Amino acid sequence: VSRLSRAAPRQAPCIIQVKRNDEGREDFYVHISFEFTPEPIPVETFLGIDRGAAMIGAASVISTNGDIVERRMDLEGTVFNRELKRFELRIAEAQKKAQRKPRLFRLRRRWAAVVVGEYANRIVAEAVKHKSQIVLEKLDARSMARFLSHSQFRKLHDALTYKAERAGLPKPIEVPAAYTSQTCAQCGNCNAANRPKKDASGRPLQAVFLCTQCGYEANADQNASEIIALRALHQSLNEGRFQKFPVFQEWLIGLRRQVQEPAIKGR
Repeated sequence: VSRLSRAAPRQAPCIIQVKRNDEGREDFYVHISFEFTPEPIPVETFLGIDRGAAMIGAASVISTNGDIVERRMDLEGTVFNRELKRFELRIAEAQKKAQRKPRLFRLRRRWAAVVVGEYANRIVAEAVKHKSQIVLEKLDARSMARFLSHSQFRKLHDALTYKAERAGLPKPIEVPAAYTSQTCAQCGNCNAANRPKKDASGRPLQAVFLCTQCGYEANADQNASEIIALRALHQSLNEGRFQKFPVFQEWLIGLRRQVQEPAIKGR
């Protein structure tokens, strides 16, 4: 097999690789390359994804009017986090004993990759269903500290990119992550106090969003995913150009007022 793979010309559509695992067993991998052109799907909605503090990812779909189309496309992260910590403890213990455990690192990477890949499949399926532009937060120093690590979120970004293009959707776009966790998707109020640290009895809170202005209460990651989608909508209305947060916030406040005023007049 090795001779065949080395002799294959560069333009060959098939590549065979042989890898030996820790037990000495040889695994064979066949990589087949081909091209196809899917039918383009016209964008009608925006699907925002937030890396959660309590979830692996939270997603929302909004219309071009800024209205919610679908919520709660989440991937709960408790089990994921617990398993990653289990790997970390085993790796730390091995390091204390001056032992090298490359197998643990590989298992951790593979397991995380499977979970992230499954979430990417779910997101793309929803994006196809709603004809959505997928939107992610742009990686920066602040967002690196969230639930998914930098490398895991990059894997999610890469998986969404090729899966979306394969389905006929445009590539995912990125918007700034700043203030997405503090801004109310219902009224546009931006305040760090919108993320209460403790409840009335003093117990710590992690995933609660409670607007200090309009009283809107939601899962914090879910609210952030709506803001991410709304930022993408705002940028699209400005020919895709980056807009600073105060400009976006002013637009969002005006958008929500337009919805609220007819409702008040109709009472």
